[in-house]
Amino acid sequence: MKRLDLMTAAELARLSYIGPSVLPPLKDRNTKGGAQAYLLRDDVLVIPGTNEPSDWSDYNLKAFLATGAQVGWSGINPGIAAARWHFGFALHALQVLIFLEQRRPSFIIGHSLGAASAQILGLHFQVPTVTFAAPRPAYGATPIPGEGWMMNYVHTDDVIGLILGEGAGFRRIGSVRGLIPATATGSVHNMAQYKAAVAKRITERPSETHWPPLAQV
Repeated sequence: MKRLDLMTAAELARLSYIGPSVLPPLKDRNTKGGAQAYLLRDDVLVIPGTNEPSDWSDYNLKAFLATGAQVGWSGINPGIAAARWHFGFALHALQVLIFLEQRRPSFIIGHSLGAASAQILGLHFQVPTVTFAAPRPAYGATPIPGEGWMMNYVHTDDVIGLILGEGAGFRRIGSVRGLIPATATGSVHNMAQYKAAVAKRITERPSETHWPPLAQV
């Protein structure tokens, strides 16, 4: 099982918005269907969030409920197919899965829209997954097999994390750790802010330097 330093995970998420020129060596990248994703040579999958206008119309704004089966997960993963999802997030995850073909990531990292997708893919592959600024992709309280692989870091006042709140029946997959912004300037949603906040949390809680924790490896 791959275990990743959280500061490394945060930096890879940040670099994914700049592109292949600054990322570690790649095995492949997805440019189809608007669901951008990078598969590194060590099989770490990095999924950036919304970074082009079509992401809103193709994924984010398709906020209606659907089973995974209605999205196209039938015959792929029965737990995901039976569960109910934000349609656009489940579709984004499916597009990344199609890009991967038969390849299995060793670790998954996602931010924002990519974090919603990463939660679903982490369930499917049952590999360690870390997300930043994760929306709530799942509907209903019924646990789905494999949720223990996910760790979501979310700023307590990040508006993206507040959309589709628990009061509406949506939730994140796996565990959640709240972050306090490290600085008072700039958008708390961007990865630079998340990276700084994760560093602050690790300083205060040195046992949280990696995911998964050593006890789970």
